[in-house]
Amino acid sequence: NDSIKTPILLDEKKDTGQSNLVPKVVPLSSLYSVQRVENLSGAFDQGKIFLTVKKDTGKKNLLSICEEVKQKYPRFQNLIICIYANTEIGKQLAVGLNKTFSLDEQKKSWLAMYTFNPVEGVYFDENPGGYLGSY
Repeated sequence: NDSIKTPILLDEKKDTGQSNLVPKVVPLSSLYSVQRVENLSGAFDQGKIFLTVKKDTGKKNLLSICEEVKQKYPRFQNLIICIYANTEIGKQLAVGLNKTFSLDEQKKSWLAMYTFNPVEGVYFDENPGGYLGSY
């Protein structure tokens, strides 16, 4: 397994001018949990992976997590990754149990969506819940 082994910063906030502080780093794999994996189509090697992360995980870290998960599942040529907050609602949505949560609850819990296919490449949306209920 050639997963990304580089630790990343937990805090993406701007420099406060205190150069003597050492940034806290952790392995990327400790920032997320895989809740569910679906095979959408065997013929097209399509898959959908549902993750949970801490709600305050920054955009750069979310994208890095998606890239690592893509490497961990090479059997999927066409991949969708949905990232939810590591809250009770987020966990329920990630495992596929929508207990009639409100649109607002779903929007707050769905943090990011990542897709990859060999033709179009990578697409990353850090606000996929913004489209819920729009149509």
